[in-house]
Amino acid sequence: MCPVPQGLRILVMTSVFAGVIGFFLFYDLRSQLLRASSTVMSNTTPSPTTTPATFFPQDWCPSCNDPELCSRKFLFIVGTGRSGSTTLMNMVNLVPHVYLYGENGMTLVPKPVPQVHSGYLRSDSYLAGVPGQDGAWLHPPPDVADRRFRKVFPNYIWTWLEPPAIPGRIVTVRGFKEVRWTMKTLEMIMHVCPCSRFISSFRTDLEAQAATVFQRHRSVDELRQGNVQQREMLGNLSAATFEIPLELFSIEKFNKLAAWLGSNCTFTSVVHSNARDKTKVEKPSKPARCE
Repeated sequence: MCPVPQGLRILVMTSVFAGVIGFFLFYDLRSQLLRASSTVMSNTTPSPTTTPATFFPQDWCPSCNDPELCSRKFLFIVGTGRSGSTTLMNMVNLVPHVYLYGENGMTLVPKPVPQVHSGYLRSDSYLAGVPGQDGAWLHPPPDVADRRFRKVFPNYIWTWLEPPAIPGRIVTVRGFKEVRWTMKTLEMIMHVCPCSRFISSFRTDLEAQAATVFQRHRSVDELRQGNVQQREMLGNLSAATFEIPLELFSIEKFNKLAAWLGSNCTFTSVVHSNARDKTKVEKPSKPARCE
């Protein structure tokens, strides 16, 4: 076996040594780059507490199990009248992803069919038979008709409630406030809009409420009974409800409402609508925002 020349041996050892040194230098440089990259990412990635929340239908109505009917998210204010519901509406509309319209006299809620007519619409004797030989109340099967109605009506309400265009704002929850609810209208709105939430607006100072222009024809006892009935009606619905009496209006309370609505914004002040039996908004000393 030929001996390896001394010069070649030194060259090989030097190359190996250089390779080892190069490897460690590369590894150290790579580690530094990874640490630097991690630091940059941690400094530039928003923390969970400051990142705007993402809203999904299942977050809004977790018990709603119909993908088609639960795709539209609604919010309704149920007020007793002179209970601060307009102020409440204006405060809710400061939450970025929500927009509510005002009262509409319940024109957007489908009316129940009178009992005398509903019997015909449930009768099998008026289902489609032989063309040209059907009865006056010819109709599709009740379950089919109800399904069609529940598919169409939410889209009608959703379209009517389309909010005004506001740059940079995406509204995912629509609705309105109203003071004319009954158990039947609440049940009907839940039937066609099952992915709905409700805010209960009322007063605890019934003496002050009875003294307002629009409530002077009602006694304190009648107003108290109205509060009880409203709570019972909403309690009978399988929907999330947030109670907020006028006497508890405050930045802290509205911040809790914003969180309940799925937002991490906080209010700067509280607006004051319809003060002293008027129907306009008083501008607060500090502009109200939810930011």
